[in-house]
Amino acid sequence: METALKESKTVSKDKRSDGATFYTEDQFKWSFIPAILFGLFSHLYVFTNMINNHDNIVMKNGYGGGIRSGRWFLSILGDFIGYVWGNYNVYLFIGMAALVLLAFSSYLILKIFDIRSRRFCLLFSALFVSFPAAANMFLYMFTAFYYAVAIALAVASVYCVERYKYGWMLAVLLATLSMGIYQAYIGMTMSLYLVLLIKEGFQPVGFKVIFKKALRYLGIILVTALLYVLCLKLSLSVTGLELYDYQGIDSMGAFHGRSTFAVLWETYRLFFAFFSGDYCGLCLTRVTRFSLVFVCLTSVVLLLFFIQHKRENFFVKNKGIGLLFILLFPLVINSVYFMSYGSYMHTMMIYSFVFVYLLPIVLLSVGEDGKDKPLEGEDFSSDTKENVDIKGRRYAKKIMAMILIVVSLNYAYQSNGNYVSLHAKNIQLEHYLSSIITAAKSVEGFEPDLKWAILGKIEDPMFPGNYWMDSPFKYYGNTYYMHQSYSYCHFIYELLGYNLNMMKYAEREALLEQKEIQDMPNYPADGSIQIRDGVVIIKMSNSF
Repeated sequence: METALKESKTVSKDKRSDGATFYTEDQFKWSFIPAILFGLFSHLYVFTNMINNHDNIVMKNGYGGGIRSGRWFLSILGDFIGYVWGNYNVYLFIGMAALVLLAFSSYLILKIFDIRSRRFCLLFSALFVSFPAAANMFLYMFTAFYYAVAIALAVASVYCVERYKYGWMLAVLLATLSMGIYQAYIGMTMSLYLVLLIKEGFQPVGFKVIFKKALRYLGIILVTALLYVLCLKLSLSVTGLELYDYQGIDSMGAFHGRSTFAVLWETYRLFFAFFSGDYCGLCLTRVTRFSLVFVCLTSVVLLLFFIQHKRENFFVKNKGIGLLFILLFPLVINSVYFMSYGSYMHTMMIYSFVFVYLLPIVLLSVGEDGKDKPLEGEDFSSDTKENVDIKGRRYAKKIMAMILIVVSLNYAYQSNGNYVSLHAKNIQLEHYLSSIITAAKSVEGFEPDLKWAILGKIEDPMFPGNYWMDSPFKYYGNTYYMHQSYSYCHFIYELLGYNLNMMKYAEREALLEQKEIQDMPNYPADGSIQIRDGVVIIKMSNSF
């Protein structure tokens, strides 16, 4: 009996080149748990403080844009959860639920690529949950859980294809539901497929096998897109709603007069934007910019190394098809720009850029998944070409691990910087709006039951002003949009507790167009607050 148990343990062990003995359950332990811990380090501040931006302050009980934003499954899921549980914006609860889903997604990604190194399991998971797109998601806490569900579905769809014989059917369903929550995450699914194909290009599987697999992945993406569109049209037909024109949602896939080649070239160009500056918050500091550049260069060196080292597999058996996948990498990673051309790019839309860091990890693991001879247990004392290559790989692993540590810590720093910055702006706005209400209540003729009309966006030369304005913390959503007419009325109600009899937005627009109102001075000048025809008018500026 004891002998059988020993044999069982021996079979379950898998020794790898980094000297660590790996058990299957370790892949979960060394990815999921570190992701939770590092996620708390990165995002606990926003979980435990009531931090609002222009959208978050409005959605105290809701999930955001649904069918009219093309997110038909978000409406279904959000309405269901609202009915059985509730959709109140409870920061800590929502944040933790979303973090668990992100941690699970990082675990699935490592399972998909069979990454066995404890070092890389831990570090990639930490990077995944601290990535700028994750922090940006938590700035919109009211919908963070739903977007985390979309990410988990996008990753799980790839996992199903790789693990189950008929997994493609489930993969199509999961990817369609993911798009139905947030369309941009289809880019994550596509990127995972492409990294799988790049890896396959170095394996001795043959051109036909890889080509069939590429067609299979492409077919899944096309069927997913078709099914998403059909479900969206059905949802619009049943509800009688129309798509918003916001962010080009009603014209997704249109290039607005530009040629397809021009948009493709721009997509490629923007992928490399971090070489000279920032791109959607990915490299706001020099550390992250240099790291991204170094990781890209490392990937190029590794690709050239494997093309040379495994040229028989790459060129003879697989006929160099891997070159096509390598060339497609920048386009697919940045595919959300191509698909949503003409709209503003949010930080959370580019989550697929996290796989720029995944590619070298996958390349460094080629030959260590049992298909090729393990690298451990050999004599490396001689300076043969093979031994030099193996030593070089080991040094590359150590360098890559150091980069991941530095980048993860810097992204955690940036996340907390964005949270503190936005929190400071919240406090600032709260005091500012409080002073406006106090000034309005002191105007002669004021009565509590009067109507209110706050007109125009804030253009006070004394406001806003603090040192956070010049900080590098500029994730989308960490802005002064909340100071504008779209949401500051909600700040008055939610944070100050004043239930003002506010005129509707259309009425305020019409009122601001009147000449006598246009001639009023802007707040805080004398005469900027007046009571006319039973309405408390506060003139902020001449435009909304």
